[in-house]
Amino acid sequence: MLGTFGVVAARQAFPRAKGAALKALEIDDSLSDAHAVLGFVHLAHDWDLPRAEAELCRAIELGPHMPGGHYSYSHLWLAKGRYREAIEAIERAIDLDPLSLPNNYHLGSVYYFAHEYDAAIAQLHKATELDPSFVIAHTLLAVVYALKGLTHEAIAEAEKARDLSPGVWGRITLGRVNAIIGNHAVAREVLAEVKQSSKSPDLSRAAYCAIVHALLGERDQAFEWLDRAFAEREPTLVYLNQFPDFHCLHEDPRFQDLLRGMGLAA
Repeated sequence: MLGTFGVVAARQAFPRAKGAALKALEIDDSLSDAHAVLGFVHLAHDWDLPRAEAELCRAIELGPHMPGGHYSYSHLWLAKGRYREAIEAIERAIDLDPLSLPNNYHLGSVYYFAHEYDAAIAQLHKATELDPSFVIAHTLLAVVYALKGLTHEAIAEAEKARDLSPGVWGRITLGRVNAIIGNHAVAREVLAEVKQSSKSPDLSRAAYCAIVHALLGERDQAFEWLDRAFAEREPTLVYLNQFPDFHCLHEDPRFQDLLRGMGLAA
């Protein structure tokens, strides 16, 4: 999770997670959660969907009552663009662990990717009610508000995220929101600040810088930052084909080249 949420660089966190999961499975191959962790690593870091699916099926088979397998399987369905299945999987995880912040946030994110923005807003509000300081719920809520044309609410949520987060979470969201609503000068100013900040792996920075450039119509810069994200194996990229922000890049041959490089091309 540290690698997923940008607290530790993905290249450091995910190999350690894989090593720990494999060691656990050497001790006891029937551990559902260890298979779930290994499956998530295969998905988000290795970008190996078939191996991820095999491990996650094993996790659910061994522990259908364990939320971790269902949570990770929802991410797999999301990476495939299978939104209904992703929602069903994460709803099962929430049934098993209703107070989990990642579970509740992830359901909101699936609704966002599925363009079900009203449902996303309602679900993300549930996440912020569970913990008002849960910054990533505020960041996505700001983006969904912007996509709905609710400018005041979008800026307010982005500013809240910026105030809650000591890193780049809130700032990059402020740039993203301003790009969506057409305040391009502000978006560029915020983006410049993020790029000049420390070298922390915060928020899978490269992928989200690419998002802002894409929204600004700056394709070359977007691909430059996507290439950086690829080099860092940022977990965000497994959902590359699903992000609404990148729809404007889909017809560019470089986009398909990137998907092929990750093994995600059709």
